[in-house]
Amino acid sequence: MSALSPVDPGHSPADAGEAQARLQALEAELQALRAENDHLRRRLAQRISGSDGDVSLPVPLDMAQGTNRPASTAQHEYEGLLAALASVFPIGVFRIDSSGLLTHVDAALQRIFGLDAQDFIKLGWLRLIHPQDRERVERHWADNVTRSNSLNIEFRLIRPDGDLVHVLVRNVPLADADGQHQGHLGFVQDITSLRTLQEDARIQEELNRQIIANSPDCTKVLDLQGHLQQITARGLQLVQADSLEQVQGTDWAQWWKGENEAAARAALAQARRGETARFVAFGATFKGTPKWWDTVISPIRNERGEPVMLLAVSRDITDQYRQQEEIRQLNTELERRVRERTEALAETNERLLRSLRDVTALYNQAPCGYHSVNAQGIIENINQTELDWLGYQREDVIGRLHFHEMIDAVDKQTQMERLRRLIDGLPVDPVELQLVGIDGRRRDVLVSTTAVYDETGRFVCTNSTLVDISARKAAEHALEAQTQLLQSVSDAVPAQIALYDRQLICRFANASYARWRNSSPEQLLGLHLSQIARAEDYQANLPRLQAALAGEPQSLEGERQFPGSEPFVAAVSYTPY
Repeated sequence: MSALSPVDPGHSPADAGEAQARLQALEAELQALRAENDHLRRRLAQRISGSDGDVSLPVPLDMAQGTNRPASTAQHEYEGLLAALASVFPIGVFRIDSSGLLTHVDAALQRIFGLDAQDFIKLGWLRLIHPQDRERVERHWADNVTRSNSLNIEFRLIRPDGDLVHVLVRNVPLADADGQHQGHLGFVQDITSLRTLQEDARIQEELNRQIIANSPDCTKVLDLQGHLQQITARGLQLVQADSLEQVQGTDWAQWWKGENEAAARAALAQARRGETARFVAFGATFKGTPKWWDTVISPIRNERGEPVMLLAVSRDITDQYRQQEEIRQLNTELERRVRERTEALAETNERLLRSLRDVTALYNQAPCGYHSVNAQGIIENINQTELDWLGYQREDVIGRLHFHEMIDAVDKQTQMERLRRLIDGLPVDPVELQLVGIDGRRRDVLVSTTAVYDETGRFVCTNSTLVDISARKAAEHALEAQTQLLQSVSDAVPAQIALYDRQLICRFANASYARWRNSSPEQLLGLHLSQIARAEDYQANLPRLQAALAGEPQSLEGERQFPGSEPFVAAVSYTPY
């Protein structure tokens, strides 16, 4: 702010006349500057809007309601500034005067609220605030709107079209050159997508946690020095520890003894360098049970890619190791016998031929299916059991039939990927698929496949074992039918029955309970209790709901009313499980 000084009475009339002339010249120059500034502001608004014609700039609410007061240059400056802000930032803008009244809302703010400008008058926007947030917002508004306080608050809106919107509001106090409070300039940002992403991230984190918690392996989190920080419940069972406190903070490498401890420390060092390490070693449990473990250690990285923790996954391979040891012992015994019978070559050959016949008979008469395929997917060998399943003759299969022709179409791409992994020297896990016979009949089987390589490491063929799991699949279908029966039985019960998780999300409801929303039980699944019950019932019973979640059964009676029906008195029970 600036002001022109009056003429000093001590000066002569000539000096006063000269000063008056300078004053008039300055005022003329000031008017010219204001006109030029007004022109530049309008040009700025035209450039922002992309129009060469007249631009409809944001108008304060009092002018929009019929006031014919002409806009000043300062008003144009203000409007140009708000137009520029709205074009650069995806936010709504509003202004409040010193008395707490809205004087301006821009188009972006109207879109966020779903209201027209006139709907904001007399706090009309407050009715859109979520009932759970309204009291808090009204209190913040009343406490700060007429003061020079910055306001930063997040709340939810229920727009006229029913959409739930999360918004973040920031108010900046405005003052004149003398520091006097002139009102607030406010910015409203729609952060619904951010909150949705955060919820999706939470669900993904919970999913990952469940996957790890339900792994059959012993999964542990170590710090970079190898001290145990976390271990899954399954892990505690495998190492036979009584509790997390028993092992938390211990040096994991010391769980191993002798040269196995050295192997564990070497793997830790490799993982600290950002590499994945693996070793197989013997290690007794905390109760002394001898076990063999296949352990993989990998780094857990921060956003810069630096290892900050270590993930150690140990699989109990004791049974497999014992089987391998038995195989090694059998091989040793076989070699001894061969050496002893070198001189009796004819007898040895006969024994081998007889053994081959026995193995072939066992191969063909086994209760499971066996087959081998080459790198092109052509069947090179198959046992009689699998031939009987499929209905083929051996001569129609060996060297002729592609394995694609004996499986369901939906499994073909997966099986080709498995074959490519085996050719590349990578293992594959067992997989369930459907065999399709020559007559079109289908059979559910569990397929385990390994690869055969020659002495140079080149792929030769695959060996697959197929176990008939049709009975298990039938049992699964029966279980699904029982589940549907349970839904049908509960739907026939006249009482309202529902199951909610700890977040009060509906996981089960019978048909009677679905009357609260005039919908089906399936449409209630995934909804929060506050979206199903009447707002007043939900708020009134919230303390009892919280007590039930804490493990205390709750019973009460109260008046209830289905949509479109008469009120009735209901006995309500909340039973924790």
